[in-house]
Amino acid sequence: MFLDTNILNELRSQENARFDVRKLVRFCEELNDACQRGNYLSAALLIRAVMNHIPAVFGAKTFGEVVAQSGRSLKSVLSIMQDGARPVADLHTHALIRSREALPTKHQVDPYKAGFELLIQEVIVKIKP
Repeated sequence: MFLDTNILNELRSQENARFDVRKLVRFCEELNDACQRGNYLSAALLIRAVMNHIPAVFGAKTFGEVVAQSGRSLKSVLSIMQDGARPVADLHTHALIRSREALPTKHQVDPYKAGFELLIQEVIVKIKP
């Protein structure tokens, strides 16, 4: 699992009049599935999709703004995602086909587990009634 099952279940249980978390839940479910199956290209892209999806929950337009407005400790963790996970996904998304390709590995995705879990927990805190 990329995202702890307990955190995912807590996210599933959230009801908020302003934010519908069904797509976020599906992103997380598919991320867990991709990692279990060794589909790290999909996993990298799903991490980036979540980063692009959630800024409004924090009153921001971009994930960079989410990072900038976070407290010191959370900012350190989320900066790793912004400066690491996003470029990994971008590399695999935007690179044109070549005569020889390098596919993402588990080691390119796993370093972002902790930050991703903290991010989802912060979403839960923000949307919880």
